Amino acid sequence: MENKRDLELLSMPKVSHKIKLGILLFIFAGVFLFSQISKSYDDKTTHPGLTDEIVDFYNLSFGDKLTDEEKEWIVQGAMDEDTPPRWINHFYDPIYKVGWSGEKTGIWPTLLIQYFSSGALSSKEPVSSLDWLHNQELQAKYGAYKGNRTWERAIYEAVKTGNKKEAYYTLGFILHLIEDADVPDHTRNDTHAHELSWATLDYGSPYEEFAKQFTRQNLQIAQELKNGNSRPIVRNSIDEYLISLAEYSNKYFFSKDTINDPKYQYPKIIRTDNNFGYGKDEKNEEFPLANIKISRIVENGEVKKNYNFYLPTQGDGDNMLALNNYFTRLSRQAVLNGAGIKKARQYGP
Repeated sequence: MENKRDLELLSMPKVSHKIKLGILLFIFAGVFLFSQISKSYDDKTTHPGLTDEIVDFYNLSFGDKLTDEEKEWIVQGAMDEDTPPRWINHFYDPIYKVGWSGEKTGIWPTLLIQYFSSGALSSKEPVSSLDWLHNQELQAKYGAYKGNRTWERAIYEAVKTGNKKEAYYTLGFILHLIEDADVPDHTRNDTHAHELSWATLDYGSPYEEFAKQFTRQNLQIAQELKNGNSRPIVRNSIDEYLISLAEYSNKYFFSKDTINDPKYQYPKIIRTDNNFGYGKDEKNEEFPLANIKISRIVENGEVKKNYNFYLPTQGDGDNMLALNNYFTRLSRQAVLNGAGIKKARQYGP
């Protein structure tokens, strides 16, 4: 019992048999289902869809076009980065410079989630996606789970060995991390355990559930950007891509459990109507930031309005306009930035 977490758990208040049973059931369920917690964009629909658009926009913007085969290598890498338990390293909060901590997992204490993850997920402590992007030593320890797929590995395969397949396949892993930095839940430390909602009593991420509908078959962002005379964003380093997208999604958008959270200064709701609370994006354009439910309460004999802001869940019948505005902005930033990465540093032939 010399493990620090063991000692911390022993110091927790005693709980009833029912609660103990609930914990056991939660752990049992986690063995089978925890592989799905905290993934970002869906690895079967939205991730490949966005990656496809990134490659298409690159090809529409530059002369050294990627072939269809190279695109498929990249898309496959983007899907494989969600191989459990790699995704515990897909969080980066640009305000506090931290990765996943297990916070906001419904009714379960953060300490318990951390303890469980160290046993059922990985013996390795989670790191931020900014660290994971380069940490070859740590990624090598994930040998059974796709191993070292760092930016340095991609450069090595492209420049040193000339192995284009490995280079572009690894680039897909990198694009996955860039796309994750575009998700508010991943930059505001919101665990969003949707597949365990029955055990955590937490829906997860309304934004990510909404985004699952967008796939390689129905996304047409690249052509839209090209028609609007947009160009890929070329930055100096891969770190700048991840950090800038993390700052963007953190500053201008809420996750479900961080609406008006005092932990974050932004975004701000600047006005309301009967349906939405509104904020402003990076262009100073107003858009619906959260749905609103208005109730009336009597206080000191006076009727007052009580505003409850939230992000709607699929199937609850609420207007999805706010989430649609989220995806329109966030997905385009992912494509604009992702398409510039190959130009940020000499990547390969």
